Amino acid sequence: MGIQFRIVNNKAMVMGDPFGNEKYFAAAMEQFVNEADVLGYMPVFYEISENIAMMAHEFGYDFFKLGEEALVILDDFSTAGKKMQNIRSEMNQATRAGFKFKVLEPPFKHDVLQQMQLISDEWLAGREEKGYSLGFFDENYLQRGPIAVLEKEGQIEAFATLVTSYTEQQMTVDLMRFTHAAPNGVMDVLFVNVFDYAKQRHFKIFNLGMSPLANVGQHRQSFGRERLANLVYQFGSKVYSFEGLHHYKNKFTKVWQPMYIGYSRKIALLPLCLDC
Repeated sequence: MGIQFRIVNNKAMVMGDPFGNEKYFAAAMEQFVNEADVLGYMPVFYEISENIAMMAHEFGYDFFKLGEEALVILDDFSTAGKKMQNIRSEMNQATRAGFKFKVLEPPFKHDVLQQMQLISDEWLAGREEKGYSLGFFDENYLQRGPIAVLEKEGQIEAFATLVTSYTEQQMTVDLMRFTHAAPNGVMDVLFVNVFDYAKQRHFKIFNLGMSPLANVGQHRQSFGRERLANLVYQFGSKVYSFEGLHHYKNKFTKVWQPMYIGYSRKIALLPLCLDC
């Protein structure tokens, strides 16, 4: 089994749940915590499931609900019905406009990477890459797996890197970018095609990723920090459209899985979230 992590300042930031044989998770996490302590690092378990958050709690860690992941059950997904009428219209418009869906496999040629680099630079518009909890543009990183694209007249207009977990029978996207000239709904079209691609390859779930702060601090009995997070969710749209992201993913699925961060009580939560 394994644990993936990265050193950020004085923290050993673990991304996601451990992987491999579940019966060794608790022992591996305990050893990781002990060895990090010897080396002078403070472990942080980021975007972990409820079960792993409870394991971290056994080590004296506090935990905080980060938000919820949107899970598309592929056997149940369909574009039929009134709810999906707009998406069907987008799919038809994309077909008439000459858009074509492809999944490219590595190694990628220089001209393909160059097209994606230009799209990424345009999409970023001078902003810095996150580079930890979100995918980032790096040629070596892109060469590690397949990339779903929408092309028009041989030019890529939108792309998304695909990540698979065969043990969980899941596929997900990491890095997503599109041109400013791409029509509205281009990512809807890309996602629907990717869902079909994943289903044909016998995956059961497509993970659309986390909606930060979704359903956090909604109850009167919630901790103060969680109620504060709920206010950020509701009124922080000038900085980041939390509600908009949740609404977007919610049109594809109603299945949401809570995700947490497990951290030492020696660490202040706000600076920690900034490191993530």
